Amino acid sequence: MTTRSVTRSCLRPSPFAILAVLCAISLSCSTLTGLVPTAGVETAEPGVQQGETPLEAGEAPAVLGYVLDPDGAPVAFASVAGEIADSNGAVSGDLTGSASGWLEVNALGYATGYAKPGEGIGKTAIFEARLTPFEAFLPLESGDEVVFTLGDVAQPVAEVSIPAGAVSSLPAYVEAAVYDRGDVGPYLAELDSGEALDLKLALAVEATSDQLEPVSLASGKTLALKLFPNASLPADPVMAIFDPEKGIWEVQAGACTPGEAGALLCAIPHFSPLIGLFGPSDEVGQRPDSGVGVQAAPAARIVAQFFSDDQAYQDAMTDVEVWAWIGQGQMERTGTVSAEWEAEMANRVGKWADAAEAYAESHPDKSGLAHLLYTAQAALKLGMDPAIADKLMKDAREIAEAAAEALLEEGDCGRIREMLMAARQLMLLGGSQAIADALIEKANRVSDCDIWDGTIHVWLLVASNPPRLDWALESGGGDWWETHNVTMTTNVQTYVLKGEDRVTLKGMEVTHGKKDRHGCHTYMTHNLDVGGGPIFLNFDGRYDGYTFTVGDLKSAGGSSSIIYGAHGERWNDEEEKCEVIDDQSAPAPNYTSVLLHGFSGSPPITMQEMLQSGDNTAIGGLEEISNGAYELFIFPVEHGYVEWRFHHTKKGLPQK
Repeated sequence: MTTRSVTRSCLRPSPFAILAVLCAISLSCSTLTGLVPTAGVETAEPGVQQGETPLEAGEAPAVLGYVLDPDGAPVAFASVAGEIADSNGAVSGDLTGSASGWLEVNALGYATGYAKPGEGIGKTAIFEARLTPFEAFLPLESGDEVVFTLGDVAQPVAEVSIPAGAVSSLPAYVEAAVYDRGDVGPYLAELDSGEALDLKLALAVEATSDQLEPVSLASGKTLALKLFPNASLPADPVMAIFDPEKGIWEVQAGACTPGEAGALLCAIPHFSPLIGLFGPSDEVGQRPDSGVGVQAAPAARIVAQFFSDDQAYQDAMTDVEVWAWIGQGQMERTGTVSAEWEAEMANRVGKWADAAEAYAESHPDKSGLAHLLYTAQAALKLGMDPAIADKLMKDAREIAEAAAEALLEEGDCGRIREMLMAARQLMLLGGSQAIADALIEKANRVSDCDIWDGTIHVWLLVASNPPRLDWALESGGGDWWETHNVTMTTNVQTYVLKGEDRVTLKGMEVTHGKKDRHGCHTYMTHNLDVGGGPIFLNFDGRYDGYTFTVGDLKSAGGSSSIIYGAHGERWNDEEEKCEVIDDQSAPAPNYTSVLLHGFSGSPPITMQEMLQSGDNTAIGGLEEISNGAYELFIFPVEHGYVEWRFHHTKKGLPQK
């Protein structure tokens, strides 16, 4: 991507323009919409799956969005208002949300999210949704009371208690997480009480059956939530639960009371993906010499639907937002803004554009593209020199064209959806007509196939104590997990199936140990090394549209390690202190997935077994797995659970 300087000047904005940019960086209009005319592509989409609209000449999709995790990586095959995203987390179509406009976003292993496409210029609304991975998984099978913590066991944030008989049906499986506030879609949605409070902490506590259907609490039952001082909440916070139909946070009056040792005790009336704790705004003082008799908007009130993981970009966006609020104050007082305000806004938007370009330079992917497009929208709506948006759009086109060219070289039948999504992006951005035509031509050429896409999520539940030892879990906690993004492509003539599986691992270091009467510490650690990049598996088989016959998973590249540590101390009577007698660590390499090598050489469940349930549209299920080699403590896990969900995203089989 090339970089060049552009002249930045500020045209005199109308009151609408200032309100528009405030809208662009706040809740009500928090997404980019089509900035340029679409390119004409006179062809129809080949092999259209159910629920997807063919491309028409010169027409871009109504909504185009990206589903990402908190680190900006795509969440493959997420469901957005019933539409399935591709392997890059991209989704498009005539997506319909709730009565208040919120789109529900679901993916195995992640808390339910919400995104709200805004109303802007052009025909296409673009949104970015950030999903938060669950950090705790708890099976409910007996109906007895269960308690689990969120956060490191050494410094927990919260404790959730599910009373005996509280769930309407068993078995049920509870998943929970604590959000980063910036990843909460309706961060800035209003409270139904009308109070002007900021979201301080958000949690998800959801429950499903073994068929992956939602489970509710029994009548008259509540969940008990205990928030520890580590949650860093203000005094007397307000608890509210987000209602996506109404688009507001519903305050739970009197739900929270002070507990012992600075804890806060709250009663949660039902399972919910968004339980928020609110407090007073963190206000920002007036800018020097602003001449405005109003206070600037709180810095915390930054865009909820677009939260960057880059601090420089986030700071630059905050500076623009604060200055826009000051300009709004001038408009309300005088009906206009000063020349000084115009010059400073041009300066701030220029720095914001520079930050977007710098981010995209180091992230030439969907995340970089979203940063460029969002910044371009705000620059246009505020009436900046069009050269700013033009340069950002040029950079965005370069990213989109590079991705499209890679698909032209490497894409096969299994990536048809990615090809067509890339063509839509080029249409939206006014990119290369030749590349768009070539993508659609290739999609037509390789379309003679059937495709299933899906996700497998493996929960490995960290044990509270090692076998045969009177030790406790001292730090770490949470659970280890694997996410498998699977694509199965079948030739409709030969029924030959090829399966590809991209595996992502997650897990923090866990410590089990004990101190003797002198305080001498003996412990062992298990650390799942997740920094080596993705792991690739594959499998072969046949599919005739009715029955799958597939072989075992095989390694196709990448691996990880479990790093073991041991530390021993004993009391030295002569020196009257603890002395270290052992301190060592060693890696156990070639970890790929428990679905390949299991806990001790064989998988606890196979792909063939997972594909036995369901119909010709969707397959899903959940099953417990056990570590038969737990006594060896190679894995700090006695048992776990496997969830899976597959969608028939391109139906070429069965042939009629």
